[in-house]
Amino acid sequence: MELIINLLINGLATGMLIFLLAAGLTLIFGLMDVLNFAHGGLFAWGAFSGVWFYSLTDSFTLALVGAVLT
Repeated sequence: MELIINLLINGLATGMLIFLLAAGLTLIFGLMDVLNFAHGGLFAWGAFSGVWFYSLTDSFTLALVGAVLT
């Protein structure tokens, strides 16, 4: 049962992140008629910095703050 709950939470979190990327691309393309792929680059940079901060501190909270500040 614990595995199913873990999978549901991970799936929901991944779906919300993909929705944020898609909503940003849709908003920019809908208003400006220009495809701007900087959203993906910023998403990747934030994810990389979050993993890097987590590997340094072993604290999820500090990694989240560090990724947001980066």
